[in-house]
Amino acid sequence: MKRFLDEVLDTLADSHASFEDLVFILPNKRAGTFLLRALAKRTTKTVFAPRIFSIEELLEELSGFQYASQTLQLFELFRAYQEIAASPEPFHEFLNWAGPVLQDFNEIDRYMVDPQQLFSYLSDIHEIKQWGISADSSPMVENYLKFWKELYPLYTSFLSNLKSKGYAHAGGIYRLAAKHVNAYIDEHQNQTHIFIGFNALTTAESQVIQSFLELPQNKIFWDMDTLLLDDADHDASFFL
Repeated sequence: MKRFLDEVLDTLADSHASFEDLVFILPNKRAGTFLLRALAKRTTKTVFAPRIFSIEELLEELSGFQYASQTLQLFELFRAYQEIAASPEPFHEFLNWAGPVLQDFNEIDRYMVDPQQLFSYLSDIHEIKQWGISADSSPMVENYLKFWKELYPLYTSFLSNLKSKGYAHAGGIYRLAAKHVNAYIDEHQNQTHIFIGFNALTTAESQVIQSFLELPQNKIFWDMDTLLLDDADHDASFFL
């Protein structure tokens, strides 16, 4: 049985005399290694390898910013927290909730959610939950509600701190890439971009890829059995 990558390369070979000028985008770096091996097996002379990106590398290039390390994110989040909180907790206590907050910020941006609307909604929900619990709010309840109200300012300050250093968290890279993709495409209209092997896409990834596919030379190849793809109710074909 012919492998998926070999099938893709056979299809591309029918319309492209050479792969050198193509730009391949795959889900991760490991997949790029397998693509290089597949290209090497079918090459009988010395040639230049095509450009191969993981989706994260492509989005980083589109965004114009670098991925911030987890350590940098923690320190910049703490700096943002100190800027907006009247009585900030010490760093060791901040670490107890910093991780989940960073993960939430990441998911919000990957899926292009309106952060101001979301955090306002969450703040209102938690305030409603406190109604009728006590006639007089305790300091703990007041601090709890204050935390939810401060999430949006914390989010904006955190992003601003990272951007001032030329960095963004992963979700921020995704959101910025979706924002800047059309400018990138305008500068690279003569290049052919080939997307291979994707499945469940975030909203930002979907917007970026769809923007590329608006140009007829750009293509996407899915590793999916036709029987599954034609069954709209099958879990394996849901995202496709």
